[in-house]
Amino acid sequence: MLPTDNCLPKDHKHAQKVLHGLGLGYEKIHAGKNNCMLFYKEHETLDTCPICNESRFKMTSQNRNTKIPQKVMRYLPLKPRLQRLYMSMHTATDMRWHKEKRVDDDVMRHPADGEAWKEFDRTFPEFAADPRNVRLGLATDGFNPYGVLNQHHSTWPIFAFPYNLPPWKCMKKEYMMMTVLITEDPGRSIDVYLRPLVDELKDLWTNGVRTYDKSTGRMFTLRAAVMWTVNDFPAYAMVSGWSTKGYMACPVCKEDVTSGWHAGKVCYLGHRRWLPWDHKWREKDKEFDGNTERRLRPREWSGDEILEQLNRLDFAPFGKTVSRTRPSTHLNWTHKPMFFELPYWSKLKLRHNLDVMHVEKNVFDTLVGTILDIKGKTKDTIKAHLDLERMGIRRGLWMNRDSDKARRDLAFFSMKPNDKKEFLKFVSSVKFPDGYASNIARCVNVDGGKFTGLKSHDCHVFMQRLLPVGIRHLLPEDVVKPIMLLSRFFSQLTAKTLRRTDMFQLRHDIVQVLCKFEMIFPPAFFTSMIHVMVHLPEEALLAGPVNYRWMYPIERNDPSLLLPHFWFAPPQSYLSPPSPPSSLSVRTSATSLPSPPLPPCRRRPPAASPPPCVRFIPNFRRRFLSPPAAISDT
Repeated sequence: MLPTDNCLPKDHKHAQKVLHGLGLGYEKIHAGKNNCMLFYKEHETLDTCPICNESRFKMTSQNRNTKIPQKVMRYLPLKPRLQRLYMSMHTATDMRWHKEKRVDDDVMRHPADGEAWKEFDRTFPEFAADPRNVRLGLATDGFNPYGVLNQHHSTWPIFAFPYNLPPWKCMKKEYMMMTVLITEDPGRSIDVYLRPLVDELKDLWTNGVRTYDKSTGRMFTLRAAVMWTVNDFPAYAMVSGWSTKGYMACPVCKEDVTSGWHAGKVCYLGHRRWLPWDHKWREKDKEFDGNTERRLRPREWSGDEILEQLNRLDFAPFGKTVSRTRPSTHLNWTHKPMFFELPYWSKLKLRHNLDVMHVEKNVFDTLVGTILDIKGKTKDTIKAHLDLERMGIRRGLWMNRDSDKARRDLAFFSMKPNDKKEFLKFVSSVKFPDGYASNIARCVNVDGGKFTGLKSHDCHVFMQRLLPVGIRHLLPEDVVKPIMLLSRFFSQLTAKTLRRTDMFQLRHDIVQVLCKFEMIFPPAFFTSMIHVMVHLPEEALLAGPVNYRWMYPIERNDPSLLLPHFWFAPPQSYLSPPSPPSSLSVRTSATSLPSPPLPPCRRRPPAASPPPCVRFIPNFRRRFLSPPAAISDT
């Protein structure tokens, strides 16, 4: 297929030599057995961890040291990868797009349109003076590289992505740079593995690195700053240092959150605090939790206040062997985040983002599981009814004690069996255009009265397109209206362009929705994911559209690192997954790590893939490869 004089590397070893010339290697850094420390810099020559006294190397059966380390992390230096952005004429020009070509109006199309970016420019005018200085986002997420569901092993890569680029390039896989690869779940000790990255980020902020700009033909000092992190809720706790469990699980409200013990778990109520001071709902008691509400909304904490609070606390060292008992004075703080070592971190208006992808999915699971009364997913349980009796509110939802045995009647906000079957048949009959969404009908179990196997994007489409249509005539109007308002809330919030006026309206609408839900559903309905919706419009005003700050591009990039998989019904536009990856692609963050073979295809055999050196040629498959059927015939 290729000419005889082609320059394609003949094997993986030669391909590694090609990539080695680009300066995109990685460093192996040994880690302690219990995640206490890295054998790095001043500890590089040690053979024993000074915290837990565990050996750096594995022991043989005769208790002899080997040269095999207990744990190894891979660190991919950030500086050469940032310098590479300016080796191309086109990319170097695009890195100045946010300053030279961005339209500044009421429409938010890019993180540069958010208030957090503009406040950063006002606080650090010297950094903002050169538009070539890189604004970075950091994201981390764990995944199983082997695809074996019954194994609890997870690998944690940490990605960096430059926000200088225009919207059509910003979150593309080609510009995502893997900086750290952790071979197991680090837990709260993730800061141990972040040490090399934070050291390099401090140097990039203070000294920078001399870089050649291809577009101007001159050298300049390249500096970089991290604008925020993007993580799901468990990883949010690991990176931010604030635990997302317990009575103070909300990382935005912190200790000022309203929570209580209901139906055997912690629930988060009190959303009337965001209403205007003279709103009539503040005076109602029986319709809500039995109390009137005269408190103001929770206060907002600045980075300097958080840093001052953390400096007063003493935290135990990292490691699995250290006791995790937290004194009450620590509130929900588990450790002081290492990012506060960055000189600018405490000045940022938004340091960590709530992941809209997982928030939307968890809200969908809670809402649909309750209105369909799905066993194991509904929040309308016997404990919830007994909790309402204990609180003395909503007598219509108490346990039915007409007979000798108390029973739970179906609530007014749940569908009757016939209505549930009609709703499930409607969902199973819906057909989407090719490429818009996956086949949601395969997840419908009409006889079982439930859904199985819904992915995050399935819930995304279901929440915004199917749910408001399917429930209109099957539930009372008082229940349908707030659900439809919630659907519109997510539809407007996840748009690729946002208007500030719309975000102010959404900030008002979501408070109305949550207050109406408090009058409809039992307190057990209000999990932490339901509560954090109240903060999403504010974060959109600060940081711009959510498609730059959610986990869709990150999670779809995870499997391509070690064990790729195929998406046969990819969603549209900014939700589209990456193309089948190439271990030799010079546009991705090259790590020289070996790539296992592709897994077998479940529906149809994959078409013949082009060689790695030409895989990014536009329309290569259509122009140079025959159809799969013709290939199989020959």
